[in-house]
Amino acid sequence: MPILMVTRREQHAVARTKLAERVSKDAAGVLEISFFGMLLQVCGLGVLLIGPFALIWGKRSDLHVFGPMAIAGLASFPMRSRYRRQQREDKRRLDEALSPLAAQIAGRSVNSIEEQVAWLNASWAAESEYADLFCSRIHGGLAGVVRGYSVLVDIEPCSYADEASSSNPRISLYVSAAVPEAKYADSPRTHEFSKRLQSAGYDLHIVPYAGLRACATPETYRMLYGDLARVPNLVPILEDMVELAMEYGFAPVQVEGTSGP
Repeated sequence: MPILMVTRREQHAVARTKLAERVSKDAAGVLEISFFGMLLQVCGLGVLLIGPFALIWGKRSDLHVFGPMAIAGLASFPMRSRYRRQQREDKRRLDEALSPLAAQIAGRSVNSIEEQVAWLNASWAAESEYADLFCSRIHGGLAGVVRGYSVLVDIEPCSYADEASSSNPRISLYVSAAVPEAKYADSPRTHEFSKRLQSAGYDLHIVPYAGLRACATPETYRMLYGDLARVPNLVPILEDMVELAMEYGFAPVQVEGTSGP
């Protein structure tokens, strides 16, 4: 691997690891905010239900405070249980959809931001943005190999937003390759291939020193996540990306511990 590419990869790995720490903290906050938001709704309902009785009884105005709190406390247990069940069900559906794809690319599961960042740090010599990392309650992916090229399938069905950052639902496909120059991004062959990929619902990015990345359009994402049985159909997209890398002579980035077809 060229020394410049190794240096860039190490530099981006340091920045990405710091970014991942921030994203992980935000993700932990999202879970708490989502749950306590539901509790606030219950408290509001309690005010509406108990408020008239408090007005009738006059002196028992403390019901305005303690009544909703009692209702929220009683409701919190089944609500939290239901919330967690829904999370497990969503994750189960995503894992089941990824299973056939894993068999086709000799893939291993990528179920956490730590595993996602580990692949990116080892294989992707370019920067990552906040919206590229797992930051919502449900996410999943696969790291595998297609014709000697290390690949990553990255799926995050949920969005996230706060005052400082945001992330939309996404499906991203990475092919790690030693892209020597930026000129390939604007070549006639790349434009031709991009149009073909766009007709399949993906936008192509050739990233110098890192490789190829295809991102599902919002319409494609909604269609695919609405019918997860289509997830194995991502393999032809990956194979087309690898074919373009081979056509251009981009060497695969050798990552320790990877092997495959």
